[in-house]
Amino acid sequence: MNRLNLDIPSGSFGKVAVLMGGSSAERPVSLMSGGGVLAALQSVGVRAEAFDPAERALAELKDQGVERASRLVWNCVSCASSSWRV
Repeated sequence: MNRLNLDIPSGSFGKVAVLMGGSSAERPVSLMSGGGVLAALQSVGVRAEAFDPAERALAELKDQGVERASRLVWNCVSCASSSWRV
């Protein structure tokens, strides 16, 4: 099993939302892979939570104090670089 190795302190990301699910035919795959990304981020101390845009409006991200959002990430090395500020 690969371990996520961040050279950046995990607390510097702030509150992170992992976008997963949605309403497309790929929903089951997105939920499964997004759950893996969420678990990996949380395991290294990142304050991450799941966010399903099929169930909640994207405007809620800012209302809930989310500082970064991340869509599906294909490998853990790109976790930091694939997020964006809300």
